[in-house]
Amino acid sequence: MFHCQIDYPPTINHYYVQNKYSNKKFINADVKRYIELNKFKIMQKMQKVGAGQIEKPVDLYLWVYNPDNRIRDKDNILKCVFDTIKLAGIIKDDSQIKNLTVNDCGLKKGGACVLFFLLPHAPQALPDEYFNYYFTSAE
Repeated sequence: MFHCQIDYPPTINHYYVQNKYSNKKFINADVKRYIELNKFKIMQKMQKVGAGQIEKPVDLYLWVYNPDNRIRDKDNILKCVFDTIKLAGIIKDDSQIKNLTVNDCGLKKGGACVLFFLLPHAPQALPDEYFNYYFTSAE
């Protein structure tokens, strides 16, 4: 199990900028700064607890503390969180994340942040009676 606190990430809406002359997309400089700073935080925590790269499937749990009272789409921050975790070297690739849980925790005094836990993947299949009830056609 690995856990860490990182800053509230930029949203996917601000992730890329487009060059108006060549129409090429680039990662925004603020996003690059965010990733470098928080990658360093994760790497420090990894070193402190003696954690290495996880190569098996994992379940990711996020507790998101917002910077303000605006209504936010939680899925807009996932790209930046996944990239930061991956580039910090705690996982090889974000395809290892098999289950994802995102909890909106409202505001946090002292600043917005995201707490994350990586746990070994524990597959949970939908029981047959629920699957059959919701996903099979009634004739």
